[in-house]
Amino acid sequence: MKASWLIEAVVCQLSTVDQLGQSPHAIHRGYIPHELNAGVERAYVSGRCNVSEEVIEQHYDRRNEQERMQVRHRALTEAHRSQGIYGGEK
Repeated sequence: MKASWLIEAVVCQLSTVDQLGQSPHAIHRGYIPHELNAGVERAYVSGRCNVSEEVIEQHYDRRNEQERMQVRHRALTEAHRSQGIYGGEK
């Protein structure tokens, strides 16, 4: 997503209601699932959004086990491709 950096900046800077009248929770509801589905590790999202991994798992991670497996597979495939492992191209 091209505007992902903007969403990330807003999420990481908010501590109270922002100028648009949206709470950090409202922004987290969209941003956190988006990043998890894109393959960003839960620990990284936790640190960037100041939300514990436990809270992310309980309230924001809506993926089922099959979807989590697919995200892990995509991340590993991309990592291998970028490193030229298993026939991937650099």
